[in-house]
Amino acid sequence: NNTKIMESELIGTIDNLKSVVKDKDLGRLNIVNVAKIWAGGEVNDSLAQQYALHLDQLRNELSAYYAATQGRTGNNITVQDQQGADRILKNGLSTGSLNGLKTAIENSTAKMGTVMQGSVDRSRKQVWDLFGVGDKFKPVTRGGKTEKDNDPMGIRK
Repeated sequence: NNTKIMESELIGTIDNLKSVVKDKDLGRLNIVNVAKIWAGGEVNDSLAQQYALHLDQLRNELSAYYAATQGRTGNNITVQDQQGADRILKNGLSTGSLNGLKTAIENSTAKMGTVMQGSVDRSRKQVWDLFGVGDKFKPVTRGGKTEKDNDPMGIRK
């Protein structure tokens, strides 16, 4: 759940950044101004302000996403989580790299959902096995894909 929440946060921030980091606007964006903002300086450039804010949000949210993938939340973000986020940002941002980052996050979270559902299926089957009816259990996931026609409780129709 926490990973899914952070995925939504990240996708929103990526979409915000994409509106600021249009390839045609990168020439107008003065990176020196962004650096001044991060250093606490004052800059009268709205594009640099937007870029700096969204980039800082992206760093924080990526750190929280990494923490959530490890089952940690809130104040439990580690230096390693922040370093992972920094590695992504050091590669630079363009519309293409933001699209790639968004796709990677969506794919990763989707995989986690399948893995978690498989765990739930195995636990439910064990309960069915206790009552001697495990052979009638129908898992929600099969071969890594969710079966939409299955009852979420695993009961055959």
